[in-house]
Amino acid sequence: MGFEIDDAPFIKRCFVILLIPGGGSVDLLSLAQKLELEEGEFLELVELFVEATTADLRGVLNAASKGDFQKVMELAHSIKGASINLGFTEISSLAKQIEMNARNNLLEGVPEAATILGNHLDSLKKSLDH
Repeated sequence: MGFEIDDAPFIKRCFVILLIPGGGSVDLLSLAQKLELEEGEFLELVELFVEATTADLRGVLNAASKGDFQKVMELAHSIKGASINLGFTEISSLAKQIEMNARNNLLEGVPEAATILGNHLDSLKKSLDH
């Protein structure tokens, strides 16, 4: 009993592993199953998530550069909610950190957290492009 070359589920599973910046990984197919979604549906949602979150992240950085705490908080809250709904807990945690800092009128660390969050989005995008 060994691995068969035409064992498609195994091959698909290996194909859609998201490498997390700084180590670790997320199996997108497992997340799809957990959410009871078809693979294609989930991957389409992830693609939309990456597009929208990339735009929101640019908005966070723009608002932070202007000292607009409210806008930073709103955009980070949106990122947090969307990411947790798709099972991206690391992205959600980073967005929560940005949101809580803005809520407390602190913008220190926002560019750094946004860079890390952006790296996660880049990894997701690369996973989808393969």
